[in-house]
Amino acid sequence: MIKLGSIVKIMSLIFSILIAIPILASEIVVEGTVVDSSSQQAITNVNIFVKGTGIGTSSDQNGRFKLILSNLPPDAKLILSHIAYLERVIPLSYFKNNRIISLQKRSIPLQEVEVQTERRTYQYPQELTNSISVISSDAFDSKGYLDVADILMADQSTVIEETGKGSKTVSIRGANEDEVLILYDGVRLNSNFDNIFDIALIDPASLEQIDIVKGGNLASAGAQGSSATINFIPKLKQDYLLKFYQRFGTYNSGDWGLNLFKDIQGLNLYGSWKEAAMEQRYAAGSAANSSVNHETTHKLLNLSYVFGQDQANRASHTLRSYFSESERDYTNIRDSEELAKSHRIYYLKYLGDFKAYGKLWLNASNQNLSEVYTYQSNASSYDNDINDESYQLSCEYALDIDLIQLFAAFNNENSWLDFKGGSNNLQILPNDQTYRFRRSCNNYTVAVSYLNDKNSGSLYVDNIQFSLFFEQTEDRFPGTLEINYLDENNWIRRNNSSYMFSSSLVWGEPELLFKAHMNYGINYRIPTLYQQLTAMLYPLNSSLGNGLLAEYKANQELGITAFGNRTHSSATAVQTEASLVIFRSAYENKFRMIQFGGTPLTVLDNYNDAQLIGLESYFGLNWRRIINANFSYVKYLIPDKAAFPFKPDSKLTACLSFEIKNWHLDLIGYREAERSGLIINHLTADNLMQLQEIVLPEYHNFDLHLKKSFNLWKLGCYLSASGRNILNKSEVLDGIAIRDRRFYVSFGLQF
Repeated sequence: MIKLGSIVKIMSLIFSILIAIPILASEIVVEGTVVDSSSQQAITNVNIFVKGTGIGTSSDQNGRFKLILSNLPPDAKLILSHIAYLERVIPLSYFKNNRIISLQKRSIPLQEVEVQTERRTYQYPQELTNSISVISSDAFDSKGYLDVADILMADQSTVIEETGKGSKTVSIRGANEDEVLILYDGVRLNSNFDNIFDIALIDPASLEQIDIVKGGNLASAGAQGSSATINFIPKLKQDYLLKFYQRFGTYNSGDWGLNLFKDIQGLNLYGSWKEAAMEQRYAAGSAANSSVNHETTHKLLNLSYVFGQDQANRASHTLRSYFSESERDYTNIRDSEELAKSHRIYYLKYLGDFKAYGKLWLNASNQNLSEVYTYQSNASSYDNDINDESYQLSCEYALDIDLIQLFAAFNNENSWLDFKGGSNNLQILPNDQTYRFRRSCNNYTVAVSYLNDKNSGSLYVDNIQFSLFFEQTEDRFPGTLEINYLDENNWIRRNNSSYMFSSSLVWGEPELLFKAHMNYGINYRIPTLYQQLTAMLYPLNSSLGNGLLAEYKANQELGITAFGNRTHSSATAVQTEASLVIFRSAYENKFRMIQFGGTPLTVLDNYNDAQLIGLESYFGLNWRRIINANFSYVKYLIPDKAAFPFKPDSKLTACLSFEIKNWHLDLIGYREAERSGLIINHLTADNLMQLQEIVLPEYHNFDLHLKKSFNLWKLGCYLSASGRNILNKSEVLDGIAIRDRRFYVSFGLQF
């Protein structure tokens, strides 16, 4: 006889099975928004995956995510993970009546101790021990920044060099502009003409973040960035389909942009188009024919596809391709002066994560930089035509074996430079014809790192790294040039090597954590083809009869950083960071850059041996992600200022930001010390150069940015107002005011 209790159990089991069958057979759509538990602000880049599987996604810039799931048991759970927050496990049943998931901040973890936890971790091929400044797009998106140079002004170690023609270059830690390696998602942008890149050609609206890696000890960069490396990281994903923005401002300036993002079955497509223009008047007059016009166009197309990551313990693969084109035109009506610059890059990248078998990066790119400049006046004329074409191939591999990371890389670059230029009284190359130069370069890098994952309050070694870089370079000059130090085929061949050693120590508790680091490296630089040629034709140093010598540089750096977390009611209320870095750069055969006054021609020479000692200090505070403040001061000790022309010996910056209820206010102040340097004033009858000292006065100013975000029906909208150089401490360069007061108003919408 079957008991009533048994019948009830059997019926309950059958009923549970009947309920479970449609759940297992149907699709489940899980949607939600991840927010900070204290500030209720959205959290981007939260990893969300189904427990026990490789199925997952990540939250977008508004904290939103969506998962379509099938064939899962009713007790399945989601795991939410972020580097700056405590992990949370939530059952699927939670989403029946809830869409908001809050995460609680954790103490700063040892392996990601930078305060800027908002950043997307860029996949550098090897472990970095250098000082890194990270500028997220949140700091500059939809604000009154004309280009990335305006953004970099706020960094403590960065100095912007600006010309009246709108060209902008960057120097870091007192070094020359050609000592800074400029990357776009890891691809080198520096020109083969002078090893400098005009950063005004980069559109800030296309960037997700900017990484500034300070010091010449980045293994994958080798000798090309002997003072610093700046990596401009493009946007790959967006939370909108279409975005339009418009800006108006001083000097009858205006720009508009259109961005498009679409996820087509895992293929992420991002495209943008931007047009900008500005008309300036000469400081001394406002006649109708005394204007200077600037026009800029940016085009960008990014494609990204990830496959293999939905399977646990299987290799994942990423394919990316980029096309970017920027054009900048400058027209000076008064002086009959015109400058047209363009930069175009095609790029294909593969990233393979083979789990226990390591990670592989394969890159191929084609890049073209062109510049046409003409100047005509009653007394003189000047023109040049430059076309720089390069092809880059690289392979990088990293393997983790317990606590040891091995890294190896190979890079091949072939470039061609076509040049024509001169004036009626200064002929750079004879016969007024176009000359072709060629450079072939092979780079080899190996590095080994010890990465300690121990987490203890006691003092211990966190990281030790050693890297070695070797470079083979072959330069070919036109056969029509008579240069006495070339071989029979008009080639110059060079072999150089550099190395770096670094280590870091960690001690303390989560509430107060200390990290100290030490870097030492020997680096070198070789001049570009153009720099070698101008040094030969117009020698500043008579002892260089056999051409420019390679520059060698020893970098030494010591630093300590303290991280503080003050908690209240089980939530992190205040995060603080304080750091002090001392570095010394000692040069042998230091390159010095001197410009011909009134022309774009810059001559390079080997100056004396020189050194620079720097002190960088920083303090930052973040209160509940509502108030963020930071203060930094840099001081350089330069015994021989002639070796470091137009470099200030100190810089102070201060930033204060407020973000609450979709209002965002930024106040940024900075001060640079006086700068001085030499220019070539004129040539004498016997071709000797007469030098003149130019002094640029001390400069200080501040910027203000106010932004409001809101929703209008299904549209995301924003309004912003910006004031640049509020104190109006302008300088006049060739009759054009730079660093003068400017105001901008912007609006945008997206859906």
